[in-house]
Amino acid sequence: MSEIEKDKKHWLSDLLIKSPRLLGGARLFYRLLNKILISSVGMKVVSADSLAITKGTRGCLLYFWSLLNSLKNVQGDIVECGVSSGTSFAVLCILVGHSGIRRHIWGFDSFEGLPSPGNDDLSSPKSKAERGLYPASPEMVISTLRAIGVDEYIINNQITLVKGPFSQTLPKYSGSLIALLHIDADLYDSYKVSLENLWPKIAVGGITAFDEYELSDKWPGAKKAVDEYFSQKAESVKMYRDPIFSKYYAVKLR
Repeated sequence: MSEIEKDKKHWLSDLLIKSPRLLGGARLFYRLLNKILISSVGMKVVSADSLAITKGTRGCLLYFWSLLNSLKNVQGDIVECGVSSGTSFAVLCILVGHSGIRRHIWGFDSFEGLPSPGNDDLSSPKSKAERGLYPASPEMVISTLRAIGVDEYIINNQITLVKGPFSQTLPKYSGSLIALLHIDADLYDSYKVSLENLWPKIAVGGITAFDEYELSDKWPGAKKAVDEYFSQKAESVKMYRDPIFSKYYAVKLR
C-alpha cells in the first residue's frame, strides 16, 4: 500500500470513528450514495446504519480533502458556485468541520436549475446542457446538512447560501479572501461570470477547482470559459490535473 493510500485510509477511519452524528445520518446517505465499498483504499464499513459511499462520492470526498489539506497555510473562505441539492457542498462542510481551521462556506446557486445554454454549451453532439436541470432549494441543502450530521454551530455560523443568478449575486460577494473556489456550474456563461467576479478575490496560493473541465464532450462551455479566462494570465496561475481523480484545478501564484 502506498503512502497516499495509507493516509487516505487512516483519515477516513478517523473521520468515521470521531463522527457519530455522521454515522447517524446513514439513512440519507444510503439513498444518496448507494452501498459502501471503498475498494481503492481497502476499507469497508458495515453496520446496522451503514454510511454508504459510491465510487463517485468517495472520489469527491478524497479529492476535496486533498485540496483542503494543501491549503492549511492559506487563509480564506470556501466558495461553491453551483450547489444544486448540496452533495458536494455537504462534503465540503464536513471536511471543514474536521479540519481544525475555521472557514466560512458560501454556496451560490439560482436554485431554479440551469439557465438556458448558449451555443458554446451545445457545440458538442454529446452535450448534456439543458435549461432547468438540477433544480433545488436552500431549504433542501440545509436539510441535507442536518441529516448527515454537519454540526449545528457550523450550519448557523459558518454557512451562507445565496440564491439568484450569478450575474446578480457574485458581484456582491462580501466574504474574505477565498482559499478554495469550487465551480460546478456546467455552462460557459456561468463559469465566465464566476471567474470574472471571484478569481480576483482568490488568496495567493488559493485554489479554484473545476468540476466539468475534463468533461468537454458533455460540458464544452465550461472548458472554453476557463481556457479563455486564463489565456492572458499565464504568469499568475498554474493549472494542475489531479493524478488520481482526473479533476483540474488552478492555483493562484500572485
